[in-house]
Amino acid sequence: SGGGGGGGGSWQADLVARCVGANLNALRVLRGWNMCLNFRWLVCAARGKLPGQALRPELVFATRPGDLQVLRAYQRREGRGCIGGPCESHYSPEHIFFAEVCALSALCANGGELFSLPAGQRFECHFSAGGFEALVDQLTGRTKVAGSPPPPSPPPSPPPPSP
Repeated sequence: SGGGGGGGGSWQADLVARCVGANLNALRVLRGWNMCLNFRWLVCAARGKLPGQALRPELVFATRPGDLQVLRAYQRREGRGCIGGPCESHYSPEHIFFAEVCALSALCANGGELFSLPAGQRFECHFSAGGFEALVDQLTGRTKVAGSPPPPSPPPSPPPPSP
């Protein structure tokens, strides 16, 4: 079946049925999606906590992580539709996949293996609590990421009141 928006939503039910039948999970949030929700789902997947994973943190990628092109992902603002609005101010699926692979490379002690996976091969994440903590620190600004700009300077103090 096709992947359009028509058909009264039956393509969504078909997608769910195919994923359940194949014992696979796919993040599909129709309303209220944001990067925090996406990150939460990704951490659960990396830890083997999604339904059907049976505590085995195995992931299969539709697109090989090794095929990511950093500059193209950074520059591309169009795409197959952006989430929440126009691509000039919202994320495309390509941007989200790029962020997911970057996060997994930090969350999994064997994250470097992502980039040499053959197409369709399962990847078992060796979850790293230290990698998780470091990534959370970077995402929340508690740790400076190499190459990131310095934080903005605080505004100057107002002059003391004159008598």
